[in-house]
Amino acid sequence: MTQKTALITGASRGLGRALARELGRAGWNLIIGARVLEDAALRDLVTGRLPSGRYRVADLSRSAAARA
Repeated sequence: MTQKTALITGASRGLGRALARELGRAGWNLIIGARVLEDAALRDLVTGRLPSGRYRVADLSRSAAARA
């Protein structure tokens, strides 16, 4: 079985957050972009529920942050 990976921007709110939760529950690898990650539920999803859950807070509209 091939592992699926999704890049989700705007994951700290709204549709992006909902998509991150659902794909995380479905076992997808997630690359999450968010300017702020204050939502405890999303942070728990990333660090606790995903096997290799990691996150980095960055404003991807700024080229220096996107390269980092």
